[in-house]
Amino acid sequence: MSTFSTISIKIETARRFRAFCRETGGSNTEILELVLDYFQKYQISPRHKAKIDLPALDEKIQKRLNAIVAIIKEIEKTQTQPTLAMLQLLFDPAQATSVPSTRLPLPPTQERATSVKSKENLSGSEIRVYEEIKKDLEYILSKVIYDKRTFGPDRYVLEMAGEELERMKRKLNSY
Repeated sequence: MSTFSTISIKIETARRFRAFCRETGGSNTEILELVLDYFQKYQISPRHKAKIDLPALDEKIQKRLNAIVAIIKEIEKTQTQPTLAMLQLLFDPAQATSVPSTRLPLPPTQERATSVKSKENLSGSEIRVYEEIKKDLEYILSKVIYDKRTFGPDRYVLEMAGEELERMKRKLNSY
């Protein structure tokens, strides 16, 4: 059998301790041993304040959560929605008009100021060059076809061999 000892403490402190023991459901000796074990195990001194500022910690966690939500929204906007639109077009091309466009707007083009002479003011050699360029342009335009695509926007494609295109570029640079 255990022997007991008395400790002199203030009456108000004894009342608080007994109320705490009733709330936690243990005897006075058990609760006091648990409290002492806790302080010794975690090397906590009851005289020192905790180094953790809970409101500041909560605020930091909330900021990180907001940042994570912003990242997820950005991923959803730039990756998930375009992929979903492509899959919808793949499985149901009739919905192509109902899928919202997720493409970025093209940057504005800068117009170059060039001086263009009228055909009447050209000399004989310039008219010959003009007719050759016009003929080459008509040939290139005849090689352009409209490509209606299942994935992505429709586009125009130049169906011309690479060597032929390079020849046309060299010819244009020679003028």
